[in-house]
Amino acid sequence: MAAWLRVILALVPLLTSCSSLSLGWQMGRNEGRTISTVTDEGAEYLRLLCKFDGTARDVQAEYGDPAYITVHDTRVHYFYYIDRDTVVVLERGLASQNSAATAHSPIPDEFMSHLGLVSRTKIEANRSSPARSASE
Repeated sequence: MAAWLRVILALVPLLTSCSSLSLGWQMGRNEGRTISTVTDEGAEYLRLLCKFDGTARDVQAEYGDPAYITVHDTRVHYFYYIDRDTVVVLERGLASQNSAATAHSPIPDEFMSHLGLVSRTKIEANRSSPARSASE
């Protein structure tokens, strides 16, 4: 057997692991959607993403589970933390497995449109509460 063929055959299991295939399929299916991590679908997506992307894993360790994830495309995800009024943008380069993370607090208006009415109302109520105003 040719040496190049042995190398390719040795790499196939690494390149086609079940979790990366499942994540790739779910990314395509969820592209453009905002999913709740409370649902089985959202929790599984978060688990797979954190298994694949070390930065997503670090963000989850620091902030906890996001309430929602927007799958902008296969390289960009938004983690929403409603109680913290924070969105963490994860953006992965073309040749990188790990993302770069940028946290925004309060959540900028351009990200609020991805959230449902209940979440937007909760965020607005928290922003206008006297306790928050006194702490700023």
